[in-house]
Amino acid sequence: MALLRGVAGSCAVAALALTATAASASPQASAKPAKPVAVAAGRYVLTGTARANLGAWPRRDYEVDVLALVAPGDRPGDLRLHLWSRGYACQLRGRVDAQTVWLEPGQTCHVEFGDASERGRVDATLRSGSGRLRTGDLELRLHWDVRGSATVPGGGSVTVPGTTLEVPLPDAPAVPVRGTVEAEARGPRERT
Repeated sequence: MALLRGVAGSCAVAALALTATAASASPQASAKPAKPVAVAAGRYVLTGTARANLGAWPRRDYEVDVLALVAPGDRPGDLRLHLWSRGYACQLRGRVDAQTVWLEPGQTCHVEFGDASERGRVDATLRSGSGRLRTGDLELRLHWDVRGSATVPGGGSVTVPGTTLEVPLPDAPAVPVRGTVEAEARGPRERT
């Protein structure tokens, strides 16, 4: 199912990835870090799980793999996080304080997907995001609200003895995609 894999992969690292209590459950999540620290820039290879709860599709857990590029932001303590997974990408902004990462809520990643079984577009808006960034390791916890739609393409083929017939059929009506994706992932910094 391209939709769930696409949304889970993109959000999860994007989403994708980590351990500890979700930022939304912590009163410190909305506070700005007091002491900015140097960002441990680099490429991190993350693995973890994403739980997708997307309404019309069955609730499901997915293994996720994400490549995360961490770079310093414009001010001390700011960071930029570029996430890639299964052909999808997302860019996020945040802060780091004493190895704790706080990602700004409300950031949105747009996901367009499509294959022979389904196609569509969803917007994943970050509800909360946090983690830990050490010199050799990155952990992320991401919670996304997802909104959009998906369509199952029509048509296909029927094989009868001696020939294959193409059957033109209209696409199915668009199905709303609404729900959440929660992702946790962790991984090491790549050595150069």
